[in-house]
Amino acid sequence: MPQLAAQFPNVNVRWRAQQEQTDESMWSIILGFVLVIGAMYLLLTIEFKSCIQPFLVLSIIPFGFIGAIAGHLWMQLPLTLFSIYGLIALSGIVVNDSIVLIDFISMRLRDGLSIEEAILDAGRRRIRPVVLTSVTTIAGVLPILL
Repeated sequence: MPQLAAQFPNVNVRWRAQQEQTDESMWSIILGFVLVIGAMYLLLTIEFKSCIQPFLVLSIIPFGFIGAIAGHLWMQLPLTLFSIYGLIALSGIVVNDSIVLIDFISMRLRDGLSIEEAILDAGRRRIRPVVLTSVTTIAGVLPILL
């Protein structure tokens, strides 16, 4: 580099371009994710006619993130930009599963069950739809992952 700098004094070299692009992408992803969470909250508030149930649905997202990050640590994999894309996809899966459970719990509460009975009944009766929804979504995304 010193020889090139002496030969071409007006040329600047920057080695940080890739990191700057990654940082810019991360900020775009974070901003988009926050906006999408806000939109999901509004749509779920309209659908459930409640302000608390959408919060319950969206409160599962941090648990999905914790599990995914723990999986990265357990497998000794770095958290990359593609991992972040996977976390966003995972958010969609866990929110979808959460909607299935919260909606069924609400239905059982309207039928007169106690909160404990409604939660247990929802867990027993909705495990298959939750698992099938997750498996089919993962199977659909698997070609992209590979």
